[in-house]
Amino acid sequence: MTTWHIETDYFALVLFLIMLIKNKRNERSAGVEYAAFLKVLLLSLFSVSWDILSTFVMEYAVSWWLYQCVMTVYVMTIPLLGAAWVCYAAVLVADKDGEELADRKALTHQISWLVAPYLLFCAVAAANPLTGWFFTLSYTMEYARGPLIIPVGVGLTALYSLSGIFLVLDGAQRQKFYTRLDAILLILFFSCSAMSAFIQMAHPGWLIINAAYAVSYVFCDMTIEEERRRKLYQKIEQQNVSLQKIAREAEEANRAKSEFLSRISHDIRTPLNGIIGMTYLARKQENSPATQDCLAKIDVASRFLQGLINDILDMSKAESNKIELRPEPYLLDDFLEYLDSVIAPLYQQKHQTFTLKTVPIRNVVPKMDVLRFNQIVFNLLSNAIKYTPDGGHISMTVTDELMPGHRERITVVISDNGVGMSDEFQKILFDPFTQEANSASAENQGTGLGLAIVKKMVDLMHGTIAVKSRLKEGTTFTVTLEFDYVEIDQITWKREQNDTVRDDGRLAGKRILLCEDNSLNREIACALLESRQMEVTAAENGRLGVEIFSDSAPYGFDAVLMDLRMPVMNGYDAARGIRELDRPDAKSVPIFAMTADALSEDAQKCREAGMNGHIAKPISPDVLFETLERSMPSPDRKA
Repeated sequence: MTTWHIETDYFALVLFLIMLIKNKRNERSAGVEYAAFLKVLLLSLFSVSWDILSTFVMEYAVSWWLYQCVMTVYVMTIPLLGAAWVCYAAVLVADKDGEELADRKALTHQISWLVAPYLLFCAVAAANPLTGWFFTLSYTMEYARGPLIIPVGVGLTALYSLSGIFLVLDGAQRQKFYTRLDAILLILFFSCSAMSAFIQMAHPGWLIINAAYAVSYVFCDMTIEEERRRKLYQKIEQQNVSLQKIAREAEEANRAKSEFLSRISHDIRTPLNGIIGMTYLARKQENSPATQDCLAKIDVASRFLQGLINDILDMSKAESNKIELRPEPYLLDDFLEYLDSVIAPLYQQKHQTFTLKTVPIRNVVPKMDVLRFNQIVFNLLSNAIKYTPDGGHISMTVTDELMPGHRERITVVISDNGVGMSDEFQKILFDPFTQEANSASAENQGTGLGLAIVKKMVDLMHGTIAVKSRLKEGTTFTVTLEFDYVEIDQITWKREQNDTVRDDGRLAGKRILLCEDNSLNREIACALLESRQMEVTAAENGRLGVEIFSDSAPYGFDAVLMDLRMPVMNGYDAARGIRELDRPDAKSVPIFAMTADALSEDAQKCREAGMNGHIAKPISPDVLFETLERSMPSPDRKA
């Protein structure tokens, strides 16, 4: 039977080694169950290795003391696996919070009671050289079993296996396993180990306990693997649920932010439209120099406030990736005209000198988002003017270079001899809401969003921006952008069209339906339109506007200006109501939103409602008149 014994030990050793390598290579979580699992595996390897060693000693040992010591330790290892596995079962069914034990003291106390019989057995077995209870060894090296090795040594193993079965049943009752199959496999494992122990007690030569443990171990490993897999799936599912919740909350927060921005924009722009509009009308009147100076300062302050609102909205749209570029040919003459009308008053007010150098490529016109390109240039130039003392100097150089792929590279360099920036601030100057603390910034408070918006716009255009600056020596910004381009011959019509648009006489006598609930804004709009000899019919809400249009003669109105937020019926529904009327001009009459809802989403909603365009408040008279001029029906159309 010795041969069978050693072969089963080899079989068990190979299985244990494979399992050890497998578990070491797997990246399982380092929970208490896995830690206990590895400890049991190492004890299993020790037990079967010592069993093999004891077999060789029995066959080949020549030293009585070596034989005696090895066999004594062997006897002590007989119930080792039973004790180890029943302790592992206790860990499996213990109360845990995730991978952490909920009550370590209670588990330690339970394991102590489970280990106590084995420790007592080891103490008794260690005295075997004196008692001979488990085996005897004559000085002629003759080995004989003692009276306790089977009933006590193997019997204790069987007792531990039965205890494991009861522990698993208790854990199953307390729902400690994911499925009933997990508990059944563990019960099968302990039943097999108990049966092997009883078989050995009935047939002492059939030493198959280690092999039985090794085979059963494979089933147990499958159970643990399945348990880990289920835990992983459960965690992934929980994370997915959590991520979905976070995504929903983020979406709701984003909607709430958009709604807040829309409302705050509307609520601020509505009175601001009154301030700017009334200031514009008042400056057209005859005023004393002092009054005219006050009106000019009111206009500057209100325009500054409008710029702050636009910065906040632009930054919000940029962070939400809601800015869409709309490229169109941008003539150099138009760009120079923009600089002259918008930038010149700023540096002239501070008695600064401005040098502009352009090196354009003839017969080529870049296609870019004019609004966003102007925004980049304006923010950089306005900052240069703002942080340069009176009498200082600002320069701007624009150079062009043709690139492969029908592309044009434009490099804009803006320099000033102003206050400059520290090295520390240059590291964060593109962060939102950042301003360097110095006397100049104290005099020129803003949102701190200008440069952040510039960086967002440059990134959106896939360009680059660099800065060089030193305190009290000035700053230089370099922006490099690439655009598609067209031949100048293809857009000569644009100049002719622009010249036609500027013909103010086209608006005289035109009939406008104005839907506006705010009395002050209604007064301003009427005054602006009537200043160009237009005839205005006003409605205080959308429903009244639809009724007035419906009751008028066909082609009785040349255009409709529609506020969006009105009582009784809003502008969207009013526009749809006009488009649905059964009359020849219902589908063709130009309808423009003239509203304080200035977000891109508002413009899109206007187009979906059947409107032709969107004019944001505060109303720019030039934008209003130009929009109407472009949309007017042919002069020969009869009412």
